[in-house]
Amino acid sequence: MAYSSKRARRRPPQRNKKRDTVFILFLMLVLTAAVVILLTMNRSEENKTPDISDSDALTAPSSTATAPSAEPSDRSESFSSASDTSTPSSAASADSTGRPAETTSEPKASSQNPASTSSKSQTGAQAIPYDPGDWALKLVNFQTPLENGFDPDLSKIKSAYNPNSLKIDSRIVEAVDIMCDAAKKDGVTLTVISAYRTNAKQNSLYNNKVDRLVAQGYNRDEALTVAATAVARPGTSEHQLGLAIDFNSVEQDFEHTKAGKWLRAHCVEYGFVIRYPDDKKELTGVIYEPWHFRFVGRKNAAKMQELDMCLEEYLAYLGK
Repeated sequence: MAYSSKRARRRPPQRNKKRDTVFILFLMLVLTAAVVILLTMNRSEENKTPDISDSDALTAPSSTATAPSAEPSDRSESFSSASDTSTPSSAASADSTGRPAETTSEPKASSQNPASTSSKSQTGAQAIPYDPGDWALKLVNFQTPLENGFDPDLSKIKSAYNPNSLKIDSRIVEAVDIMCDAAKKDGVTLTVISAYRTNAKQNSLYNNKVDRLVAQGYNRDEALTVAATAVARPGTSEHQLGLAIDFNSVEQDFEHTKAGKWLRAHCVEYGFVIRYPDDKKELTGVIYEPWHFRFVGRKNAAKMQELDMCLEEYLAYLGK
């Protein structure tokens, strides 16, 4: 009986621990691979989202004309050399002065004309006058101060982009609003931080800059000269003209921000130019200001970009 009792008891089967370990490692490997695949798919979807970059910037229609470089440059072009080397070959007709004949009608949209092709960033641009007239080219600088009593008609810029209720020349307020609306549709926020200034305001800003330089060790005469390269003397500022706007930040690295890149790429479409390019300091007498944009009209802005000219050069080119 004792012998049969031993035969009746069966030993439980032994688990294969090695096999279980291999199976667990296999499951972990499969899960890891799945996670990696999902992350890769998500990353590829994100990369499809368009971003504003330097490659999106408008290029001049002429192969010899380039947009102002963001890098410092010692190049200083004379009026004659700029017009001789940058005039597009397609401008075959010329007047008696040798300048290409100017057109007064708006060019038709063409794949060869980046500023006229349709895109979401151009929404409403056609509402901005193509050739507003000579008032949009009025020059104000150290050598050409505003006349006494200059008093432009002003209007407020749209509050969504104008937290300080600043005003601008009434003739360009629509252009400012349209450009800011277009930037918003492209996911870019433009904020107006300076627009029209009274003579008293400009005088205060200039004197404050002079005082800061004196505190840094400059003598009074040096401070007066150096201050004028960053803050215009009263009567010589485009802000008093009512046709200039500062956007977002008065810092040199603004050009590398999303807003700075968007403005650089699209401002011409709305009649604006970077008034003080980095490579034109000897001509303008003002430091590089990537935040400062001047309205000149869509026709003039496109031509200035094509010829790579600042306003001083462009007016000489036009014989004005």
